Amino acid sequence: YIEIYFHQQLTLYRCLDTMDLGLGRNSYIDGVKAIKAKTLLIASKDDILTNPQELEMLYQDMKPHNPNVSLKYYSSIYGHDVFFTKPFIDWLYPQIQSIVN
Repeated sequence: YIEIYFHQQLTLYRCLDTMDLGLGRNSYIDGVKAIKAKTLLIASKDDILTNPQELEMLYQDMKPHNPNVSLKYYSSIYGHDVFFTKPFIDWLYPQIQSIVN
């Protein structure tokens, strides 16, 4: 069990390391400028894995370069795992529809 858990954690850490917007670019801001797609950032004040302040900073950094970025907040006792709950999915669908349309 411990060996399996170790490999899961290692895989997670490797995935998180690739979430660097500056990776392969001159800087983080160059990575931010490269995002041209409509973007919905979702923050939860109860999320300890993805700090809401980091998403707020990303939003502030993106806004001057991408007018199609939005930041929404969702609160839940489930923290980061809220993404697996039906109430969140029910809330998310109209958020996505508003961006797509």
